[in-house]
Amino acid sequence: GVAVLLKGIALGCLSMGAIFGVGGALGAYEFSPDPEFFTVFEWVEIIVGAFFVGWIEEFLIRGLIFRSFRARFAFLPTAVILSAIFAALHFIQPEPIIDEVYAHWYSGFALLGHAFYGGHALYHYYPFALNLFLMGFVLCAVVERFGLLRMCIGLHVGWVMTMRIGTLSLERVDSVHESFFGFSALPGKTFSATIMLLIFLLAVSLWPCKNKQ
Repeated sequence: GVAVLLKGIALGCLSMGAIFGVGGALGAYEFSPDPEFFTVFEWVEIIVGAFFVGWIEEFLIRGLIFRSFRARFAFLPTAVILSAIFAALHFIQPEPIIDEVYAHWYSGFALLGHAFYGGHALYHYYPFALNLFLMGFVLCAVVERFGLLRMCIGLHVGWVMTMRIGTLSLERVDSVHESFFGFSALPGKTFSATIMLLIFLLAVSLWPCKNKQ
């Protein structure tokens, strides 16, 4: 139980931390911590927030929805659809409508256009959406192959926690390996995370599965 969760957290931290490590070695990141990085409150918020997000999302998506659909449908279509939904959910951020609004029968449908955040630059969308999809697919694959929801929770917590710590403590160096490390300090918006997730997916597929729980 707890050992599996901790192992997942460790794998999540190591895999996401590898991006920062390689990037730092290549000069893509430099240590430039935000003042909040040194406060106890910020660290508590990072850790508690990562656990909350990881547990809620994995319990609902992989624990309930994936397993329910998997009982009726094949793995691939189930994982693809749920991973696409998982990615789309991360773009939901309703924007306020600055205007006079009148209610009509179609008003609910008209508001859908304002439900998704459109503030990302276009060059951020492709790797960000792709990485969210791959992240969801990897987590589905972990449940499918090993039956370990706690491992998924741990991975999710480790990825979120490491990204938060990295973005608080490191700064992206402009014009250094932009094609691989992107334009943001957040690895989720870069193709470096795409490579990491593909390697992770390959490792999950090839890892011996002895005792599925």
